[in-house]
Amino acid sequence: MTYNLVISKKTGFVANSPFTIYDERGKIFYSDSFTEKLQKFGKVYFNMPKGYYSLTGKIYRLNNPVKHRKIKLPPFERHFKERKLEIQFGTNPNKASIFWKNNVILFDNSFLEKPKYILFDIYFHELGHRFYKSEHLADLYATKRLLQLGFNKSQIGRSIVSTLSDRSHYRKVLKINTLNHV
Repeated sequence: MTYNLVISKKTGFVANSPFTIYDERGKIFYSDSFTEKLQKFGKVYFNMPKGYYSLTGKIYRLNNPVKHRKIKLPPFERHFKERKLEIQFGTNPNKASIFWKNNVILFDNSFLEKPKYILFDIYFHELGHRFYKSEHLADLYATKRLLQLGFNKSQIGRSIVSTLSDRSHYRKVLKINTLNHV
């Protein structure tokens, strides 16, 4: 049976049975298969950001969001003026790019069907370039923002592993190490 779930702000949950959560587009947002904790410990604690979802299985709302250690960002390397950026999809060999002069973040068409957590990770990574030149610091910025919104560590880890090529092994390791320490 499928249940609707409306979340008005970052919310903590616990699950002790198999479950799958879908976003408003019907894409898998989170599932017991994302983590081994459910099989290992019998339950998993996680957060979810504001949004509309549907659910199979059972999850239980907590009184407060699950807490994580705060990520400290290094001093900004640069600062582009804040502006509203339009997200567009098109052909992009770099997967995603930010064009400051046009106020556009261009996602490659291959991301149209990707889950919400991947789109947000890439979006915040690109926004991180407003402050940081380096890729790994833009990754760190994205990780911090995703956790603040209520995405969970296993989603963030899945995003980096599934979107970066093997040439970016060092960035994958840095992001996974960060997640292991928050």
